[in-house]
Amino acid sequence: VDVEPNEAQFLNENCGFRIRSGENTFDGSHALVYMRIRRGNTGGDLGRTGRQRKVMQSIINKAKSYGLGTMIATVNALIPYMRTGLTPTEILGYATTALSDGWLDYGIEQLTLPLEGKSAADFRNPDDNLWYWKVDYPIAAQELQTALYGKTNIVLDSNRKSWLRS
Repeated sequence: VDVEPNEAQFLNENCGFRIRSGENTFDGSHALVYMRIRRGNTGGDLGRTGRQRKVMQSIINKAKSYGLGTMIATVNALIPYMRTGLTPTEILGYATTALSDGWLDYGIEQLTLPLEGKSAADFRNPDDNLWYWKVDYPIAAQELQTALYGKTNIVLDSNRKSWLRS
C-alpha cells in the first residue's frame, strides 16, 4: 500500500507503527488500523474511505498473481472470518472463476458519492462539535444513476427546498 507522508506520521506517532511513507506491506491487523484512521491530518472520513479502497485494490492486485492452489488456500483461510449467505463451496467457485476467467483484470471505477459541493456539504455541529455531512438525497440519487447508467430519470422541481441551501 502506498502510504502518504501524513498517514505514516500519524501511524508512527499514534498507533505504534514503524513505517515510512511510500510502499508498505501490511499484515491484516496493520491494514485494518491503516484503513480505520480518520483523525489528525489524514483526510477525515473521506481519507478513511480512500484508504479502504486503496487496500482493497492492493488485495485484488496481489490476487492477480495467484495460481489456483494459492487462491484456494487463501480463500479457505478467509472463509472462517466471513459472514455470508454463500456456502464455502460457492465462495471457492467464485474465487476460482475470478482467477480462471480474468475477472481480476476488469477495471475498477471509483466514485465517492455524494459529491461534495453539489449534493453534499460538510459542517461541524456546534452542539456536539462533531463533523457531519448534509446530503441532498434526490440530487445524490441523480448522481448515482448518472454514474451507473449515463443518464437519470429523476426530475426535480426547480422550486424544491434543498438541505444544502437551508
